[in-house]
Amino acid sequence: MTILEPENESAKKEFSQAAQPKNLAIFFIYNGHDWEAHGVLGVAQGANMKGVTESYQKLLETTDPKSYEFLEAAFKAILSKKRRDVL
Repeated sequence: MTILEPENESAKKEFSQAAQPKNLAIFFIYNGHDWEAHGVLGVAQGANMKGVTESYQKLLETTDPKSYEFLEAAFKAILSKKRRDVL
């Protein structure tokens, strides 16, 4: 046993679950392809909604209007995941 390893079984289970990295990627399908929403909007996985919204709005100002639907799909994918996590 190492110093960081828990002694009892329930603590070991909690420790092993906590040690697992969370998957923060949010994928959505657009035009028949899988996309990672954070990458599309240029924010880090796990970014808060304020940062996601700011990036989304900035992209809408600087991007060709033909891409609005794609950006909106990425934004809505993150928004719906965050809403599900709250409930």
